[in-house]
Amino acid sequence: MALTPDDESKQILKLENCIDNVKNWMKNNFLKLNDDKTELLKIATDHRLSTICTNCVKVGGAVIHPSNSVRNLGVKFDKNFDMKEHVSNMSETANFQLYNIGRIRNFIDTDTSKLFVNSLVTSGLDYCNSLLLYLPSLQLNRLQKIQNKAARIITRTKLCEHITPILHQLHWLPVTSRIEFKILSLTYSIINIEHSPGYLKHLVTPYIPTRTLRSQNKNLLMPYHAKSSFGESSFSFAAFKLWNKLPSEVKDFPSLSVFNKKLKTHLFKTHFN
Repeated sequence: MALTPDDESKQILKLENCIDNVKNWMKNNFLKLNDDKTELLKIATDHRLSTICTNCVKVGGAVIHPSNSVRNLGVKFDKNFDMKEHVSNMSETANFQLYNIGRIRNFIDTDTSKLFVNSLVTSGLDYCNSLLLYLPSLQLNRLQKIQNKAARIITRTKLCEHITPILHQLHWLPVTSRIEFKILSLTYSIINIEHSPGYLKHLVTPYIPTRTLRSQNKNLLMPYHAKSSFGESSFSFAAFKLWNKLPSEVKDFPSLSVFNKKLKTHLFKTHFN
């Protein structure tokens, strides 16, 4: 729920009433809401947070106070939305898995080591990675180091050797390109798949010129103007910026599988060339 200091009390009351309605619906359907397990997170800059007076929300008989971070579907969100805690959790989990794979690397072949890395490490790096697009390079570099370490374990490459040829050999996109791939693949699905969810369709708008222009057949999106750095981290902004940069020969394919194949080739050439 978005709110400003001016309408804070009104919006909090609206939220509490909504929660009460959910509780009543669950009760009528023989379900129970765990009031004590509800979590509250206020997301804003430190300056904005200092102007918000709300320190709690009532959920049934429980009073919920704000947390510094909460987990939702395996992703750790923090109060400044800088994803530092999430990246730290990803790094810790991935390094633990790589340590275990490294211990048995001498007893397995290359294909088996790839299988372990893809299932235990790469899947974690790719999970919900569209949230990480505009993170500071410091945080993205932490994830890139994990991918580099995984590549060295698979190929048994020493630390003194340059990592770029190894990633090229494995045909791995770097972390930033994998994030772009996820966003562009989802954007293609939203635009081209008829029954894609409505809550996603409203995030992007195809560009339809009011008069005949050379750009009308380029399959573009309407510009999304972000008013703040928070706005630039939104899916709408990222989709518009990345999609409109794609060449037409990549976008104009009738199926998602072919598009993904061409997209990976395009990103691979863009990075390694």
